[in-house]
Amino acid sequence: MHVTSGLAPYQYLWSDDQTTIAAIELAAGPYTATVTDANGCSNTISATVGVGNGNNVFAQAQVQAFLQGPYVGAVQLMHDSLRIKNLIPLTEPYTGLMNFTHVGGGGEQTTVGVLAVTGTDAIVDWVFLELRSSTTPTQVLATRSALVQRDGDVVDVDGISPVMFGIPSGPSYYVTVRHRNHLGVQLGSGIPYPACEAVQTDFRDLPPEGFYAYNGLNPAQKIITGKYTLWAGNGRIDYQLKYNGSNNDRTAILAVVGLSTPNAVVPGYLPADYNLDGVVKYNGSANDRNVLLGNVGITTPSAILDDQVAR
Repeated sequence: MHVTSGLAPYQYLWSDDQTTIAAIELAAGPYTATVTDANGCSNTISATVGVGNGNNVFAQAQVQAFLQGPYVGAVQLMHDSLRIKNLIPLTEPYTGLMNFTHVGGGGEQTTVGVLAVTGTDAIVDWVFLELRSSTTPTQVLATRSALVQRDGDVVDVDGISPVMFGIPSGPSYYVTVRHRNHLGVQLGSGIPYPACEAVQTDFRDLPPEGFYAYNGLNPAQKIITGKYTLWAGNGRIDYQLKYNGSNNDRTAILAVVGLSTPNAVVPGYLPADYNLDGVVKYNGSANDRNVLLGNVGITTPSAILDDQVAR
């Protein structure tokens, strides 16, 4: 059994080589169909399809990135504490979140089975991908919420496939990786997205295009054991890391644990959980405040780190 295309844009045939089973309208993404014959025997096929847009197929991105919060430099992998504690939601968390606006994407859902995978391909969290105009890097053309694995691979909701966007392949695009409490990172220039090809961008190492510099006042990412990681500590979900001053990310932790109870520990899937271990802590071992302070600098607590993404 296989999937064939060609009826019309956005339409696919599920076929067993002899009989057309169904002609259905599909959005890009993974699908499974089960067919039962007259004898009661069933056959199941799964496929990830990139539907047409006129004469084009949609752009596919094969992205790799590390989040600093859960990154363990000794093994060059991220931990998956949120998954182990069953805190990762099945539906993406970015729709309606401040400073995250979906263009074409939104409402992506994964499954319990995907989140049950262990080892280096275990899911760490949801991330937010953008494809932007190659001539106007501030212009977001398409977005998708996707899943990042412990080894940094960013995959579609099936836990395996490259991420598909609802815009045509062919043109060049800037690709951006963002996260709900880390600063985002953007490629330094647009790259082409050929048809029927997943374009690889590895943010764990410096790509040939480099990283976009919004103001260049701080590096786009933090280097740990020779690997680039997205800066952690953006509990206010804006475009800066701040330890002191107005609208700082330290008070985002205190707001969760309580100003009068700074030693409290609060579990959950929360923006102030900077190391993504499933709890928010202001004091004590493995606390989230030290993640933020280490990034702005222990000797420079009033320093500010900017998100180096075009805006």
